[in-house]
Amino acid sequence: MSETLRRGRLAVLASPRSRLAGRNDVTLSELSKETFLVNPRSLAPGAFEGLKLMCREFGRFEANVAESAVATTMALGTDWQPIRDGTAIALMAETTARAVQADGIAVVPIQPPPQYVLALAWRHDEHAAAAHRFLAYLRRYRDQHAWITDHDVAPLTYDHGPSPAPNCADHESA
Repeated sequence: MSETLRRGRLAVLASPRSRLAGRNDVTLSELSKETFLVNPRSLAPGAFEGLKLMCREFGRFEANVAESAVATTMALGTDWQPIRDGTAIALMAETTARAVQADGIAVVPIQPPPQYVLALAWRHDEHAAAAHRFLAYLRRYRDQHAWITDHDVAPLTYDHGPSPAPNCADHESA
């Protein structure tokens, strides 16, 4: 079973000196000559392949990808220097990129499509109380933080499975 937790518009992170900086938005195909900075493939192979597929399907080009030398999830840390110096760009959820507000980085929205989708998947026969508490927690967090309220995207839908949450109280004593 799976359920969408968050979806929204992507943005390009670029040097303020980039041809992209100052634009209101760009299309994915306009990024065809750029080098995409990504975390090492070994850290997130699905994200790596997803970026390449997204560029092929929505932008009609083969992405030139440079793996960061540092396997970090620290947004815009020192391993992001290629973005600041203009030798690479990166993609990130627009809402996250704007929240980070990093010095020396321009944030330029990408016209949909594509969009990002963050989904949670679990086995349909999962009965562990901890798993159901975790699902309930994520749903509350998503709803409290308005994760599905981006203006340029479709409203929340449940992909597969229960709508709304399964009755987690049934599993509390399990």
